[in-house]
Amino acid sequence: MSIVRRVILLFALSITLLALVLTAVTVVRRGLESSLTEDTERLALQRVWEATVAEAADVTRTRVAAAIGGGDMVDAMAALDPLAASGIREVTVYDSLGQVILVWPPGAAPTRLDERRVSQLVSARRGFHTVSSAPDGLALLVAGAGGDASAAKGFVAVQQLGPVLGQVVRTAGVAGFLLDPAGRPAAAAGAIEWPEVADAFANRAGATFEVTQAQLGAVQGVAVPLRQPGGQPQGHVVVLRDRTLFVRWLDVMDGLSLTLVLGVCALLIFAMRWFLVRTLGPLEPAIAALSQLSRGSTSVEVPGHERGDEIGEMARSIKIFRDRVRRLRDSEEQRSRQWARQQDFIRAQMMQMANTLSPEGRDSLLADLARIEMMSSGDGARGGDRALAAAVEVMAERVGDQHRRLEKLVTELRAALETKTELFQLQQQLEIARRMQQSMLPRGLLPRPSLDVGGLLVPASDFDGAFYDYFWLDETTLAVTLGQPAAGGLAGGFQSATARASLRALLAAGMTPGPALERTRQLLSGEDNGDAYAVMAVTLDAPSATVTWAGWGFAPPVAVRRLGDAVELARTAEAEAAAGEGAFDLPARSAVVFPSPGLVPAHGSAPARARVAEALRAADDPSPEGLLTALRNEGLLETATGGNLRDRACVAVRFLA
Repeated sequence: MSIVRRVILLFALSITLLALVLTAVTVVRRGLESSLTEDTERLALQRVWEATVAEAADVTRTRVAAAIGGGDMVDAMAALDPLAASGIREVTVYDSLGQVILVWPPGAAPTRLDERRVSQLVSARRGFHTVSSAPDGLALLVAGAGGDASAAKGFVAVQQLGPVLGQVVRTAGVAGFLLDPAGRPAAAAGAIEWPEVADAFANRAGATFEVTQAQLGAVQGVAVPLRQPGGQPQGHVVVLRDRTLFVRWLDVMDGLSLTLVLGVCALLIFAMRWFLVRTLGPLEPAIAALSQLSRGSTSVEVPGHERGDEIGEMARSIKIFRDRVRRLRDSEEQRSRQWARQQDFIRAQMMQMANTLSPEGRDSLLADLARIEMMSSGDGARGGDRALAAAVEVMAERVGDQHRRLEKLVTELRAALETKTELFQLQQQLEIARRMQQSMLPRGLLPRPSLDVGGLLVPASDFDGAFYDYFWLDETTLAVTLGQPAAGGLAGGFQSATARASLRALLAAGMTPGPALERTRQLLSGEDNGDAYAVMAVTLDAPSATVTWAGWGFAPPVAVRRLGDAVELARTAEAEAAAGEGAFDLPARSAVVFPSPGLVPAHGSAPARARVAEALRAADDPSPEGLLTALRNEGLLETATGGNLRDRACVAVRFLA
């Protein structure tokens, strides 16, 4: 072993010993910190528990005092009933003589206090609270003073400690338990069960303990004893804290510290090695370089040529000889690489051309490529020139074929452009149809104090052609019309325009919905799918709150007589079969909703009708806008997607008088 290696080994052993000493000091320091923080954790939890119990006692004292402050014990019993939801189990009320005058709930045993406490409560009017044993565990005993003008001068309330424990857990941990003097859980909060913690609690050595179950992660428990004012043990409060992130952070810090120490040690070792090699190393590589050169190798490095002594002169002479041999070898390798690049380029171009040809042409081109490779056999530049000449000849023959293929491609592109032009014209026609559909929707209806109306149309992914319309027939009568073609497209849009114009003209001329609907269906019967066109006509008379409607292909409208009450206005079987009228008188301030077939089909639509009725019963606003919002919230009037081929329209009207 050389002197350099011996010194480096000794230095590495010293650094390793120093790292071990630092690690031991760190472990001892962490143990001391853990023991010093145990009392801090216990005192912190005790303060949180006492503050939370005091806050809960103040809230309970305020609520009970407000309930019995009226003086009438019958009213007090009724006022105390809602307090059971907040965890209050029993209330005992005392008069000015310390006698029990009220026990809630009825039949419960009164909470007895010693005479000193009763005197303090009813005479000095000072309240107090304490944790007391109960038949089913532990409970919070809260005493407070009554009102001055009431016979109730004091009270004692018994409250469950479960909500108090839950508040402590939300403040200081992830789970908690309230234990009675026998160590049994009287209350629990959080997602961790007591059997998972019981063994660690029983084996604890101090106020804190670790829960070792793997599924819980790194969990630390803190136990605080509960004592009565006389010092008797009352139980324990145990709170579990999730220390997983903290433990992981410590592990990361330990890893970083260890990495840093190892890095510094390695850096010191490498620094020492560099110093020794720099001082004593040049002689050994120089001897190795001479040995390699003696065996004919020119890849060896020659160190020490920058030195000014005899070793430097020898290293410079050897380096000059080595560099000359390297230049000769590099020149030959450069010529070989240039020829290889030319050959690869020729082959790549020929293969690229072969991919654009038919199978026969590809076979021919591969044969040409074999010919080029055969001509390129030979030495260096001469073989490369022959290969290049053969490649140019073959490529010239293929240019004509490529030109003819290009002309064919241009012809195909011209045909595709004509097809795209026709598609653009069709899209323009559909855009005109959608604009026509939007122009059929009502705008600027003059408001009246007797009726309020609103409508909504959600278009389908493809043009469908549905419409809705409403207009005043006179000062108190409103007309509503809806329509939806059996098939979409431009024809359906023009059918909707015809139906809307016909219904508006006939209703304005004084016809009732039934005859107007029949005349309109006769008008549409001569067109394609006109007999299947769904249409509805409605008149609403505000003074009498009467709805008269006739429809073909529409589900019955839904009346919302009040919030939570929605029923269908179904016609008789004879009127339904003949598309006749149906008239209904509604209560004042009722509302009526008219859904289109795209929203509720006329036949086989029991689930859809039930869904609409449920959505209207759940509405919290009886106005037309509120009813439409309820349908939208249920997803019935949401924006149509690619799978929805029908428009969804709906009109809502409310009687305001």
